[in-house]
Amino acid sequence: MATLTPEAIRDAVFNAASENSDLLNTLAKTSEAPSLYAAHLIHLDRLETSLTEQNSVLDSLKTQTDIKFKSHKKLRDSVTKKWFYRATKMLAKFEAKAMSEEREYFAALGTQSKAEERCDILKTEVERAKEDKLELEKVAKAHGDTHQKIDKLYERLFKGPTPGFGDEDERESTFYKSEEGNENVKEWIKKARKAKNGLGVVKTYVGRAKGNFSYAHTSAEENRFFLDQATYYVDRGDNAVRLALEALKKTDEHLFPLSQDMMGKHRVLMSSLESARIQESRSYPRAGLFAAIEASQRNLSDAEARLEQLIEHAKEVEKAGLAKLKETARRLEDSRQELQQIRQGIFERVAGFGEAAPAYNECCDRADRFCDVPDVGHEHVQPEEEAASPAAPAEGERAQPPGYEQEATQGPSRFGLADVLREDRDA
Repeated sequence: MATLTPEAIRDAVFNAASENSDLLNTLAKTSEAPSLYAAHLIHLDRLETSLTEQNSVLDSLKTQTDIKFKSHKKLRDSVTKKWFYRATKMLAKFEAKAMSEEREYFAALGTQSKAEERCDILKTEVERAKEDKLELEKVAKAHGDTHQKIDKLYERLFKGPTPGFGDEDERESTFYKSEEGNENVKEWIKKARKAKNGLGVVKTYVGRAKGNFSYAHTSAEENRFFLDQATYYVDRGDNAVRLALEALKKTDEHLFPLSQDMMGKHRVLMSSLESARIQESRSYPRAGLFAAIEASQRNLSDAEARLEQLIEHAKEVEKAGLAKLKETARRLEDSRQELQQIRQGIFERVAGFGEAAPAYNECCDRADRFCDVPDVGHEHVQPEEEAASPAAPAEGERAQPPGYEQEATQGPSRFGLADVLREDRDA
């Protein structure tokens, strides 16, 4: 609005009163649509599951019926068996057996027929439910679109200072503060999840390095005079350690601030990885290469232990963050509903519509929606063939080291959110 005066705001509200009333009436008429649509989706899913199960039962019954029919037909049409039973004066026994198998066949056929009827009924119900779903989906969408239109209308009219309606400004300020707090928690969670994904990349490279150093050690033991294959795997292992260090450094911006204990583990992890490198492997004598490989393996084992502790810490903090997010989402939704009430009440006071439907009934709670955290994506792990810098060994000498197919640990985290939790608790 061009002029922020009580009169201008009242004029704008009065001019939008008819639109507001129409939107509120549409909400009232379609208020049950979202819950009905959600319940109908569950109903449809159960029907489709029942139909799938019934089709499976029917297929099994058809197989059994076919087996019984073939057995009955084989006995009934067997001239040899008839002749044998007649020759041994046991024809009555043959007829009794044939009649028994015939009864079993017709019983199976009857069971199959009932299963087919049940399948037909379920198919009809599924088709009818799909048709109903389209209609309910249309009404539920109209309900959601109406909510969006009301939100846009109220933001256009009331966002910012609203002279003459101080209670609206107060509720609006509370809503925006709640929104900011909710978004801050989401940002910390996204930041920490990036760190968690990065730690997963580090874990992949550490596993790859351990596998290559293990192969290098075995190759050095098996070839007493030629160390080409051993140095090849050492170079691959060193390259994997280098990539692990690079990946760890990329996580720093997402990891910090950490607690003192976690900071110490992070420093030890970095130091262990740096100590695990073996550069210029071809300059080592055989005994020196053995010692370097074993030292690297020890450092990598230590780095792996620290890495697991950081990952576990991330899981615990992320869990606390999601719990915190539920709290902020609930506060945000409560403040949104309170603001909505005030804004709807302004229309009643200005336009004189009295109790415009449904002025004080919130039909759709949005707290769950405020808990959604956008996906942060995943760090890229180089395939080992691309990551390895040394040339490949001669044909027949090469083997895939362990850890080649190990995937990066993925999952959400929440490093740094402890500060947010602490501030909230102190407040």
